[in-house]
Amino acid sequence: MALRMKPDLSRRRLFAGGLALTVAGVGTYARAQLALPKFPKLPSVPHIGLPAFPKMGFPPAPKLPFTGGTPKVDLAALVKQTGAPAVGGAVVNAKGLDFLAVSGLRRTDGAGVVTTDDLWHLGGCSQTITAAVCARLIEDGKLSFSTRLTALSPGVPVDPGWADVRLEDVLAHRAGFTDTGVLTPDRIGRAHADQRPLEVQRREFAADILGKPPTRPQGGFEASNAGYVVVAAALERIAGKPFEAVAQASLFGPLGMDATGFGPPLGTAAPAGHRLGVDGKLHPVDASGLADLPAMFGPAEGIHVSLTDWARFSRLFLTEGGGVLKPDTLARLCRPWGGVDGDVSAGGWRVIQSRAWAGGLVLSAEGSNGLWRAQAEIAPERGMAVLAVSNAEEGGGTEAVKRAALELEKAYGAG
Repeated sequence: MALRMKPDLSRRRLFAGGLALTVAGVGTYARAQLALPKFPKLPSVPHIGLPAFPKMGFPPAPKLPFTGGTPKVDLAALVKQTGAPAVGGAVVNAKGLDFLAVSGLRRTDGAGVVTTDDLWHLGGCSQTITAAVCARLIEDGKLSFSTRLTALSPGVPVDPGWADVRLEDVLAHRAGFTDTGVLTPDRIGRAHADQRPLEVQRREFAADILGKPPTRPQGGFEASNAGYVVVAAALERIAGKPFEAVAQASLFGPLGMDATGFGPPLGTAAPAGHRLGVDGKLHPVDASGLADLPAMFGPAEGIHVSLTDWARFSRLFLTEGGGVLKPDTLARLCRPWGGVDGDVSAGGWRVIQSRAWAGGLVLSAEGSNGLWRAQAEIAPERGMAVLAVSNAEEGGGTEAVKRAALELEKAYGAG
């Protein structure tokens, strides 16, 4: 059974004026504020490899059943029309997949073509996954949606200005966090070169942010990577291990997300993110250099997935938690900030009142780190999710993703 929201929620009017920036589009926001130098003048920054985290001994996940027939959308045509290096898409239902396809090149300077097993960077869509990790720890009794930051950060001096901020405020970007003046080029550069354990870096970051008063009012919306790093630091303290290991043990393992990880996909047999060069063409950016925000920001915008793994995650919202989350927990995770009469931001998602193809509300997320693009549209009442990705944001990547999502919604949401 699909997750059922209260009828008055699905009929609720959108907040006046809508939302100019989606909750899970923080990767796009961060990239706009901290734009990486244009290709080919990327600075030489050593790549700090992430440690290998154990798979926790979970059994291999069963293959997702394919329930669709002949594909109804031609992704190859989209690649040709938009100029994107590659595009991928999936249509997910409660039982499996109605559509799974990719088309295009891993790199514009090579002949390798993308496959359905390839990995894609999620940018700010990573926050929907981090919020779900929080929900798993909530079910374990480690914290609650209403736990205050002061309780999540014992031993760390917290300015009184943060005293009333709750976990759910941070997940909905209503806590007063901002990236402006925080994620500075100097901080980003130092974090790229920092070889200390990630949990040490995040604890230091959280202490620095929370030790000062908020610089913007709480309650209003502002997308922020910083808030999700602070949450990750709290989860690390509670669980006693790095966020990456927490995510593996609590969510990736139980869901069978064996192809999910952190940072840009590495290796020659993986797609590369692309940036427009001074020649007006798309060029691949070396993943072993400056192809992402530093690893400490992974919980906010640094997760990569295969399309199949992303489908496994999306099915949580089509199956009342799929046995991994309780239905009540999932409903709370997706509840607009402030409750039924609140605004349109939830735990990592933008909540849209209604779309015709969805038969009701839609959980929407868009993300990019400037080199990739990802979009998810989940319709719990319709029992359907649409996923779209590209290994570029510029030069047609964003257009390809948006058009792929729209065409998949039209083709598979009409029935």
